[in-house]
Amino acid sequence: MDLSSEVLLDYACVASIIKNTSFLETLILPKLRKESAETILDILNEATIENSTLTDIKLNLSQFGNSLPPKMNTICKKIRSRLERNKKRIFAIHGGGYIGLGLMADIISQSPFEYNIVATSSDKFTNLLINSNHQFWIQHDDGAQNKKTCVNNINMIYSRHSKNIENLYLHANIMAICLTEEGVLASANQIAKGLIERYKHDQAGLKIFVLMNKPDCAKFIKKQVFNAMLQELHDQDYCKRILANIRFIPTMVDRIVSKIDRKLLLQQLKKQISNQISLTNCFDRKRSKEQQIDELLSSPLKLIKMIKRKKLQFNLFNAELSFVLYAPNDIPEIPRLPAIKAVKNLDQYISLKNKFINGPHATLAWLGGLMGYDTIASAIKNPYILTYIQEMMKYEIAPILQAEYPDIKQHEFEFLKSTFLKHCKSSTHDPIIRVARDPLRKLIKDGCIRGVLDLHKKHSLKIATPRLEGAIAAGILYAIKQIDPNNSECQKIQNIFNKSNNVMDIICYTGPYGKGSYPGYVYQEDYLLVNRILNKFKQLEIRTDENYQYQNESLISRKRFYTQQV
Repeated sequence: MDLSSEVLLDYACVASIIKNTSFLETLILPKLRKESAETILDILNEATIENSTLTDIKLNLSQFGNSLPPKMNTICKKIRSRLERNKKRIFAIHGGGYIGLGLMADIISQSPFEYNIVATSSDKFTNLLINSNHQFWIQHDDGAQNKKTCVNNINMIYSRHSKNIENLYLHANIMAICLTEEGVLASANQIAKGLIERYKHDQAGLKIFVLMNKPDCAKFIKKQVFNAMLQELHDQDYCKRILANIRFIPTMVDRIVSKIDRKLLLQQLKKQISNQISLTNCFDRKRSKEQQIDELLSSPLKLIKMIKRKKLQFNLFNAELSFVLYAPNDIPEIPRLPAIKAVKNLDQYISLKNKFINGPHATLAWLGGLMGYDTIASAIKNPYILTYIQEMMKYEIAPILQAEYPDIKQHEFEFLKSTFLKHCKSSTHDPIIRVARDPLRKLIKDGCIRGVLDLHKKHSLKIATPRLEGAIAAGILYAIKQIDPNNSECQKIQNIFNKSNNVMDIICYTGPYGKGSYPGYVYQEDYLLVNRILNKFKQLEIRTDENYQYQNESLISRKRFYTQQV
């Protein structure tokens, strides 16, 4: 934008443009009068704090010669520092896993503005693979056709080095956090240190998209970072000033992503090496080609050299081709990212997805695990499970959510349900244990399953909820039967049960959870519902007992198994 010929320029209007558009990259201003230069620089300084796309402001300060007054010089340095950061177009992803790479990196790579993606991961092999040519592929199973998407301009950094994380928050000009709740708690101190350094450097703001499967995820992260910052600085006001221009942006993810098994990944590479390389050119003719390729695949450094030299392609994730990431509609950078859909009422979308999609998804996984299935796609083929999920969504969850959100139409629920079931049927690489993990979190008050029952109670509805009650029973039984013995929340449920052999102690558990307290059902207040859940538990245990035995002893035989407390 060339404003150099403007005589009476409204700099407040210029500042508004800088703050609210992501398409302005160069700004040419007229010669500044000596008496108003400092005021104008103050306006530009404030305007560029949260801007992530402006890369050049051409200022004519020739009237000051070679020496600016100290305050003006400091302001100019801050502005230049922010613009230099913007030129690098670093879109950082803290958490390069299923969602970080399988969704967010794909979104960024689709932008016409060619961001440089920097993502973190503790998987050294994945980091080496991607950094070999700074790209990877996402596979899409689309009916009879297999399509794939290439994610370009990506550099991986090792997440176990604290300085890497701190530098990420210092140098990025826009970010996404794609961590689990545990990951946020473990990283809060590093995030805080990085943001402190950023503020000290040039006081630049930062927009951070938060992709977490947790209610109020953005508020949760901000709170954790503030607490970590306070421990570092011991000054509440200073911490608040630092975070004043750091915006944690809540989002809603609409894509199921699964990581391709390492064995399958190596098979992809082995096939390409076998097809592309002749024995005489690259291998010892006295030894078998198969043996030499296997040796190459077992040596990461040799494999990386081969990928670089032959530009081999590899699929790291399997995901749907079409997807949407929902975000608030007041983010100037969203027009640069076509795969992000800006919406007015994000909270409603989040609640709808959490309760209408995440709840059935978890229930499907728990039932599938209890019946011996390994993947979501195989579990949904079971007629009992499919009918259970369909009826739970149609006859229980949808009418309850309609009472809470009357503007959502029936056909919208039907569309979401059909899309969800289609996702599940195509999730051939999505393991049960991934979707079924952390049952306590999914069964918590206001969560994806109990939250629907909470709304049922809130609106005093007369709708029967046997499948939602059965979903709670399924989550508990999944943990007790140790289908995923390595999951910490399954272990916690197991420990609660082992103390008394009483399922009610799990349903009504109130005690330590993370850094807070878990609010279980209160039997005296919810005894009818609790007893219905216990009854569903009995029925489900009988139905699935033939597939699994808990430590070679039928759960039903335990004397205090269903003891009721009044």
